[in-house]
Amino acid sequence: MALRPRSIFWIVSRHVLITGFVLPGAAHAAALAGIRALELQGAPAFLFFLAILALGFFAGLGCSLSYLRKNAITDRWTKCTAPAIVGFAAVAVLAYMADMFWLPQKSLGIWSGLAGFYAVVVTAFGRITRRAFEIFQRLPMRRRAES
Repeated sequence: MALRPRSIFWIVSRHVLITGFVLPGAAHAAALAGIRALELQGAPAFLFFLAILALGFFAGLGCSLSYLRKNAITDRWTKCTAPAIVGFAAVAVLAYMADMFWLPQKSLGIWSGLAGFYAVVVTAFGRITRRAFEIFQRLPMRRRAES
């Protein structure tokens, strides 16, 4: 398949879908199954859930950036940053609301910890995405496609 220039929408939608849905969705399922299988409760269950979920988000981020670097050609990488961050933040809010219902423990402390976790994840996503897109912008188009 020959590489061709991609739109901002194409780049942002793939980045948000891979980073926010695909691997984090698998991590959610794995974490909840692990909690049940290991019969974890309370703080250990919550920390296990957050650890697996963090792995899912950051694995998704790495996979997405690698995919985009190899499959997307554009001279507008830096214009993709803000829409990607806004889209990911929206996905994170939806995931937070879903987690409030899925987690077996329901308390203000759990919900506050989860909100803090998602705030850190969105902030890290924004910084890593911004930096990666700035680097992609500086690479010559041909080198981006070959690397």
